[in-house]
Amino acid sequence: MKAYIFGFLKIPIFIFVALIIYSCSFSSNPCRDENVLEKVKGQTAIYFLILEHPEEALSFVLEASLSFFTGQAFHELEGKVADAISPIISQLKVVEVGKTRKVSEGVYECNIVFEYKERKFLTHSTVRRIYSGKSGKFYEFEDFRIIPIEK
Repeated sequence: MKAYIFGFLKIPIFIFVALIIYSCSFSSNPCRDENVLEKVKGQTAIYFLILEHPEEALSFVLEASLSFFTGQAFHELEGKVADAISPIISQLKVVEVGKTRKVSEGVYECNIVFEYKERKFLTHSTVRRIYSGKSGKFYEFEDFRIIPIEK
């Protein structure tokens, strides 16, 4: 005699429990969060901007320094950097999101593999949950490293 969750649905209890556990574990993975993936893509794109166009990256650093001392609007520089990295972001493809490792309460380590121009790169980041409420969870990065994967 099988045990069912509801007699009329005829769903065995163990399948129902397995589905709940799977959905909870998937939704609580901060490395799969769209905002986290977007931020990691942005950081990775800045890395490739520095590698491929060091003079442009240096000009952004100098402009940021000048805007800090002169009090100019910093959001204009953010727009320029966003325009510079948008072609790189469009070429970045998420290959694999590794299993999240919980470091401490609200702190997680994420390993995400990206492909860019037919090469793979592992990004390792530490993510801290800074807010968790009705509107969602928000995370900030504490550590970020990019490691090229040999072919």
